[in-house]
Amino acid sequence: MNFIRQINPAHTPPHISRLGELATWRERILQTTLLLFALAGTVIYYLAIQRAIQYQDRTSIYLYTGALLVALALPLLRKLSFNLRTLAILVVLYGLAVQNLVVYGVTRNAVAYVLAIVFIAGLLWGVRAGVFAILFTFATVVGMGYGMNYGGMNQPLQETLLNSMSFENWVNVAIHFSIVGGFILLSIYTILNGLQSSLLQQRTLTMQLNAARLNLEKNVEERTTTLKRRLNQIRTAAEIARAVNTFLDPETLLQQSVDLIQKEFDLYYAGIFLVDERGEFAVLKAGTGEAGRQMIAAGHKLAVGGNSMIGWATARKEPKIALDTGVEAVRFNNPYLPLTRSEMALPIISRGVCLGALTIQSTQPEAFDQDDIRILMGIADSLATALENARLFQETQQNLEEIRALNRAYLMQSWEDAVAMHGKLEYTYQNPSAIQDGKASNQIHIPLTLRDQAIGNLTLELGDKSLTPEEMEFVDGVINQTAIALENARLIQETQRRAMEEQRLSEMTAQFSRANTVDQILKAALLEIGHLPNVAEVSVQLIPPVEDQMEEVEG
Repeated sequence: MNFIRQINPAHTPPHISRLGELATWRERILQTTLLLFALAGTVIYYLAIQRAIQYQDRTSIYLYTGALLVALALPLLRKLSFNLRTLAILVVLYGLAVQNLVVYGVTRNAVAYVLAIVFIAGLLWGVRAGVFAILFTFATVVGMGYGMNYGGMNQPLQETLLNSMSFENWVNVAIHFSIVGGFILLSIYTILNGLQSSLLQQRTLTMQLNAARLNLEKNVEERTTTLKRRLNQIRTAAEIARAVNTFLDPETLLQQSVDLIQKEFDLYYAGIFLVDERGEFAVLKAGTGEAGRQMIAAGHKLAVGGNSMIGWATARKEPKIALDTGVEAVRFNNPYLPLTRSEMALPIISRGVCLGALTIQSTQPEAFDQDDIRILMGIADSLATALENARLFQETQQNLEEIRALNRAYLMQSWEDAVAMHGKLEYTYQNPSAIQDGKASNQIHIPLTLRDQAIGNLTLELGDKSLTPEEMEFVDGVINQTAIALENARLIQETQRRAMEEQRLSEMTAQFSRANTVDQILKAALLEIGHLPNVAEVSVQLIPPVEDQMEEVEG
């Protein structure tokens, strides 16, 4: 298989393939020519040897034998250079042509060898080599004819002399094979030129196709990279929006937000400004890196509507973008961030009110496009919602704490009033079935709690053993239910007391409506007030208004 592959013209050695399509085609033509030369050479050798033996021409025998060996070896020697193998076959053909001319004169064999030289030289080496072959063989034939007729060269064998005795015949033959060789060379030129043009056109088309393919692949890769970047940004924006809505503390919310934005978008710096209560300054509340910490510590702030991108964005409630900070007029040159080349200021707006602005900065010029702006504006809107949620949560927590404080104060006051009304409320129970061995060795104090407010205390005196977890759980349940029941009882008593007071007020109002004089009204009022348990004596005295008070009333 290796032998067949080695001599196969379709198989081109790598050192030839690297030279291009034309060299590949010439290598295939040469290998095909060598195979045909070897095959034809075997047949020609058989015929020529018989003829040489017939005429006892040892020189021809040696020459044809050497030519056959060369013809058989050349298809196998593909490691030899193209030019060396071409030269070898041309030399063999030229030797056979000269031998035939010398021995047999102007014969068809000699003409065939000469034409083969022209054909192979033009086909493998080009038109110039073909023209040189025509001139060289023409000179050889004419020179040998002149030498045989006028120069003393040996004449061909008498049996094959034919027309070789006339110099004109030699010239005529030379002219004829030169003309035929010219036509052959012209055909070869046309074929090679067409082949070369086709190969050049094919190469040009291939290069154009490769360039188009590379350009298409580049465009697809760029589009794919852009789409991946956009998808990653959208996913990042969604993650940031989801993450910021989990933070209810404003400081944590802002700092976590800028850290996420700076990390996920590979930014130089990200910060958040909030407008103060007066609406005069945008104060930095969160920033990334050491620069952010230093600016926050220094109380960094920018005037709303001032000569800065943050001031511009907070005043107009519109994003401000600087793709080249070197030529941006409305910008604060921050000494903490000297490497900034692109910057965006995005307002944080909630319900039409500008809460602040998000600053985005990059070390690359023209680092942002419209897609970046839309995505980051979405993040700014998410921040506005998260800030509003955090504010509402803080207000709710504060209101709840105030309600709890009021509830605790109300419970404390209510039970203080209940204790004051009923006296000291204390109850003790001794278990008669318990074994009494003197004093208890263990006491447990459990507060009686109602809505996080202690309203009493439960004391358990135990023996040597402690309560089991089940018993302790039962005690807790009893205490909780007791606290609720006590509160319900207190509320019922208070409701009843208020109902009685309302009833007495209603009765007193009825008495006032039946009274006809001032004395009757005052006596009825004093009588009702004097019925209170803690009132020992009550009196009332009417006095005329003071002059200053009258003037105030009149005024």
